[in-house]
Amino acid sequence: GVRRFTEQHEAALNYLRALIESGETPLIQPYLTNIDTHGEVGLVTAAGVLSHSFHKEAILNGDVQWSSDGHVLEVISAHTPSESELALCDRVLALLPETAYARIDMLPTDDGPVISEIELIEPSLFLEVDTAAAHRIAAAFASLVRR
Repeated sequence: GVRRFTEQHEAALNYLRALIESGETPLIQPYLTNIDTHGEVGLVTAAGVLSHSFHKEAILNGDVQWSSDGHVLEVISAHTPSESELALCDRVLALLPETAYARIDMLPTDDGPVISEIELIEPSLFLEVDTAAAHRIAAAFASLVRR
């Protein structure tokens, strides 16, 4: 699960140990404070073309709420990507082999967006933020199959 540690070094180490002992592989990232006010953005592509984009509000700046199945409850909405977000997405796609789909998550910094995660295998595509997204994804997949 997602946790934020500031000066609680012992608590962070204990949490990491517990994850490792339970067979999990932890991912450690620096906390970028702009996420507290600007949230996170994700761009979803299908067959190398932008399908849709979403915005997630920050979840670690207050009380984290959990669903009954153990996932963090998030506030997610449709998003119109900025030019800098589109440019970063294009740079990432240019480095990858052709992919059926990709989700490129970004965090804001004072110098522009940075990548927090690239999902190429079994991502959540957040299709619910755009009513036409499922159709675009299906059409892109169909075009790949016809090749």
